[in-house]
Amino acid sequence: SNLNGAETQLTGIVRVYCSVTSSHSILSQLLTPIKEKHPGLIISLETGPSDKTFQKLLNYDADIGLSAFPKVIPPDIQTSIMKTIPLSLIVPKGHNLLDIKNKKLPFIYPKKSLAKQNVNDWFEKERLSPLIYPEGSGFEGIMTLVSLGYGASVVPDLIVKTSPLVRKIDVLTLPHEINPLTMGICCK
Repeated sequence: SNLNGAETQLTGIVRVYCSVTSSHSILSQLLTPIKEKHPGLIISLETGPSDKTFQKLLNYDADIGLSAFPKVIPPDIQTSIMKTIPLSLIVPKGHNLLDIKNKKLPFIYPKKSLAKQNVNDWFEKERLSPLIYPEGSGFEGIMTLVSLGYGASVVPDLIVKTSPLVRKIDVLTLPHEINPLTMGICCK
């Protein structure tokens, strides 16, 4: 806005990088008011793993990032938390936590996911050392592997709630929750 009270219309291109989970959970709430207020603004959207967000910003490949935040944030990055996303331990229908503890059901780590550290912290707290299945890439792909009986894993609640595979898995109630993902907007 200028000092005369007249609103300035923003124009140009804003490059946004975000994870698929971020695009589902916070992108629309962020972009809807921007689209209404600044219809001349063009959004160039790229999705990918959360762990690449800060590098995209630092390399000037994106202007704004939306993602889960790691525990350590580079000093050149500014962040604003928008929400936390709970993480769910999922298993194929009919399995339970004892199957993981007894190594009857392997655990599929989310490859290159910020959730991986939260999972490791939870395993340590619960004194679990599960049988590890090769890592899965992408939470949607992990949902498929779990629904087919290949193992158990941890995915954001949002993925569970929106997946067509939800009828083929069970979400376990845990004695202690897995630390959620902290998600928000970031820029350089």
